[in-house]
Amino acid sequence: MKLISLLMVLILTFATSCVCSRTYSFTGRGEITARPDLETLLQVSVQLAQEDSTKICSGTIISGSNPYYILTACHCILHDDATPMEYGFIFTPDKYRVEVLGYDRANDLALLETTDKLPPMPIAQISWIYPSVGDAVWTIGAPNGIADTVSRGIVSKIPTPCWGGQDCFATDAAVYYGNSGGGVFDTDGQLVGVVVEFGPQGGQGVGWGHAVELKTINLFLNKTIP
Repeated sequence: MKLISLLMVLILTFATSCVCSRTYSFTGRGEITARPDLETLLQVSVQLAQEDSTKICSGTIISGSNPYYILTACHCILHDDATPMEYGFIFTPDKYRVEVLGYDRANDLALLETTDKLPPMPIAQISWIYPSVGDAVWTIGAPNGIADTVSRGIVSKIPTPCWGGQDCFATDAAVYYGNSGGGVFDTDGQLVGVVVEFGPQGGQGVGWGHAVELKTINLFLNKTIP
């Protein structure tokens, strides 16, 4: 028992020393479960709306400091005629104007920059470690416009093609309309994907969603961020 107690102390000490902190809790069966610092992740996750639309999407603050840069899905910034929006708004929950810095239709990614001055904001860290099948992940978004909604699941399949053909991974974390563009985070609270679709095309969700994977995200950001 003393050895088990010592191991528990070492695990918790290591966890609190990480840049992206984890929270540990005990299940009814005595198991230890880890989760990211959800309070911070909720601060880096925003709602997104076009200038003249009621369509709600999600995004993640990933870089910058006035301007801040927000990563989201390309289809979130396109009008019905497939032209990009002139400007839009994010909600933190305060409302701030954003403009499109760049987008990639083929991989369904877009980067926005703030034009209003924001107070100091936390920034999401992007993981350099690719997730594996079975890894726990969390999604944060605004399904049906309900902001700051968190869901938990696992990586179900990686890689797997999205409908657009780009490399994605599948997760059983619950996603719905409004989650598009939102981040997928690992246990350390680092960004590992961007939600781009859920369920069968044109139908209802069936317990899985697709997220653009890290390699595609990093290539897009490297060519888009000034």
